[in-house]
Parts: sequence; C-alpha cells; structure tokens
Amino acid sequence: MKFKNKDGTVNSLPIVIVFTVVAITSYILIFGIEFKEEVKNVVGNTTTTTKTTEKTTIKLCNGCSMRFDNTSYDVSTNGEVDISSLMIFDKISIRDVTFTSSNESIMTIEPKGSTYYISTGNLDGSATITATYGEVRAEATINVIQPSKSEVKFKYPYYFVGVKEKIEPEIVTYPLGYNTNGIKFDTKDKQMLGVSKNKNTVTGKMQGSGTYTLNIGASVSSTTIYVVPNIIKVKVDQGGIYRQLREVSPIGDEFNVLITFEDNNKNNYNQNDLKITFIDEGVTGSIGYVSKSNEYNSYVYLVTARGTGKTTMKVELPDGSFTMFEIKK
Repeated sequence: MKFKNKDGTVNSLPIVIVFTVVAITSYILIFGIEFKEEVKNVVGNTTTTTKTTEKTTIKLCNGCSMRFDNTSYDVSTNGEVDISSLMIFDKISIRDVTFTSSNESIMTIEPKGSTYYISTGNLDGSATITATYGEVRAEATINVIQPSKSEVKFKYPYYFVGVKEKIEPEIVTYPLGYNTNGIKFDTKDKQMLGVSKNKNTVTGKMQGSGTYTLNIGASVSSTTIYVVPNIIKVKVDQGGIYRQLREVSPIGDEFNVLITFEDNNKNNYNQNDLKITFIDEGVTGSIGYVSKSNEYNSYVYLVTARGTGKTTMKVELPDGSFTMFEIKK
C-alpha cells in the first residue's frame, strides 16, 4: 500500500484505512471488555437472584394456629358433622384449610357452603381426619359407630329470640350426626313462646322467658328461651373474618370481638349504651373499646381473658335486651 502518489502528493486512502482499523481495535479493546464485564455482572446477578428465590419460604401467617377441641369423636353411621363445630381457629379461615381422611371407606370430607362436613356410610370403624394449613397441622380420630345408645339434647342451656321473630335452637346428638327424624317439640309457656310440635322453630311472642323442650325416644331435653326487644350478637375474629359464636376457647389471652345489636324501637343506641360485665369462674375477663365498625350498630372490642376455667361475658342494653358469651380456657 503506497502512501504517496506518482506526482509526489500524499495518498489519503491508506491513511484513512489505517486510522479506521486502529480506531475499531481500540474500541473493542476498551469498550468490548467493559461490555463483557457488564454481561458477566448481569448473568451473575441473575444466578444469585434465582438461588435466593429457590431458598425463600412463603410464610402464610404470623402466629396462626388451629386445633380440634377433642382428640377423638364418636360419629353415627350414615351421619354428617360440621367440622367447624369441632375445631378452634386462630387467624385461619376454615375455607383455606385442606382436610383429608385416612380411610375414605369409613368417612369422607365434603365442602358445604362456607364450611366442610364429615360424611359417614354404613361401615363401622375408625379413621383419622387431618387438617393442614401450610406448616400448621391438626389431627383427630373419628370413630364411626352404630347408634345403639343415642342421646339428643339442646346444645346450650339458653337461647335468645326477638319479639315476633323465629329461631331454630341448635341440637347436639350422641353419636354425632345421629338421625333426629321423629323428634317432638313443646312448651308450657305458650304466652311467651310459639312452637311447632314437629319442627324445631320457636317464635317470641312477648318480652320475657319460657321453657322449650324436645322428646325423641328415651331422650328428653329442655332449654330456656329469652325473648328480647333487640338481638345482640357477639362475633369473634377468626382469620380476619368475624364469625358469630356463643362461646370460644382462645389459644392466647387476647382476641377481638365485634358486638352488633338491633335498635328496633329507634332509641339511637351506640357503644355508650352497652353495659358489658363478666361472671368469672376461674378465668378473669376484661374488655376494651377499639373502634366503630362499618356495619350498622357494630363496635370492635379487645377481650382479655386470663386463667383456667371459664368466664361469661354479659352484654346488655337499657331496654332489657341482653346476651351472654362464654370464654373457656
């Protein structure tokens, strides 16, 4: 390659070519190495992120728990039992729990509405029900038996109904899930209560109380029905959902409740009209106001219960309406 022409002038083409080659080579040496380092860093960062993700464990809840309230249950053949009536949940919703049966020929577990049911067939025997929520686990034994010695009774010693309103008091059986066809209902306090002999329905006629009875085979049971102007409900925080309960066995010493009430006579009641007291039997109960809820006439409270035994929380309104809520530990 000649740098001069025949006439002695400078040939610029070779100079341009040389300059271009040098420039390209310099760019590759300088920026190419930097680019390579950037690629290396990106790849390295990606690898590190992947490893971190693989090792990360998703924590479903902080301090959540659940348990069966007994280690075993006797269930009738051809019976159905609501699992929510057998378990205690803290910061867990039952709909998020996975249930399994160790022997589906003995019992199966079926979803119904917002809960799950144990269903049994004709076979006697035992099976384990397992509840799983992330790393939280609970088990109980289900003994399926023929109902040769059955018992039927009201679940609670008292219930509440509004004036001109109806309720169906809960009934429990032994074994659980026992068929109650043929049961009869009655009352001697007909001025207070309206009943149907063949159906578990009670109507409140006027403010006061009356005795309500059932009879099936050798089983006879009675309960007190209080007729009140306004129904007061106590709902317990379970997994972020407030559920209406009559009693609770909290795992810790503190839990939130939502107290809600009717105001049928337009008295404009609020939380200042609520009178809340405790009848302590081994457990000391106290309550503190937290906030108003978005629900009509509903207020959030923090309940503290310490000790062993039980305490009964009584909630009253000035017009004589009241309810009772039991805390057992």
